[in-house]
Amino acid sequence: MDGDKPSEPSNRTRSEAGVSLDILPLHSTNLLTVLDENGIIRHESPPIERVYGYEQDELVGENVADYFHPDDRKDVTAAFRAVVASEEYAVEAVEYRHKTADGTYTWVESVASANPHRTGTTSSTRAIFRTAKSASGDWRR
Repeated sequence: MDGDKPSEPSNRTRSEAGVSLDILPLHSTNLLTVLDENGIIRHESPPIERVYGYEQDELVGENVADYFHPDDRKDVTAAFRAVVASEEYAVEAVEYRHKTADGTYTWVESVASANPHRTGTTSSTRAIFRTAKSASGDWRR
């Protein structure tokens, strides 16, 4: 350690989508998602498996809005667009239902932020414990 030079970032610090992962806290208990300006998922952190039940790379390339509950989609999309459209650093928080791997919905809170000098939007999401109705009409926790 003493006298060691900081190591250069390796290729392992970048996802296949070119997202610099060295700027993300990869061991967070929150789900960290990187989206492009169109809402396409470019990276999901490991907690996606715990929060939604999907494999880490399963939703990469998908439009995140496709996983919002239909009743919440308009509000969540508006918050995302506000962050993306801002010419300054912007942050928006929103609570909504997100579809899980088993087809039910879980309540989450996401805080999205974007820096206009970098590409992409970062979202930190945590599960909040409410019940949500599945597509079949059953109430789930």
